[in-house]
Amino acid sequence: MHPAEIKAELAKIGLTLEALNRQMNLPARCCSHALRRPCWMGEVAIAAALGRRGNELWPERYDGGRYKHLSSQRYAEDYTDKLNLCSQLRRNNGDQHGGAL
Repeated sequence: MHPAEIKAELAKIGLTLEALNRQMNLPARCCSHALRRPCWMGEVAIAAALGRRGNELWPERYDGGRYKHLSSQRYAEDYTDKLNLCSQLRRNNGDQHGGAL
């Protein structure tokens, strides 16, 4: 998906990349970096905010639904963190946007 399309979808639900970084306690520009290059945490935050999977937004970064840029050993460890991050985003965003996510 083109970065401008992702930004437009976020704008439709009242979010900017910077606001998403702050909401998720991510480093500055983390979500912006995810639009241009692999940045796993930014990708997870964006995908969760849009209610989609990362491999739908960036199919070239995934291999059969699995993130290409993580070693197989780290993937299992990080998967739990990913689920927790998605849950946190949905709770936070739901509170601010009337349960839109």
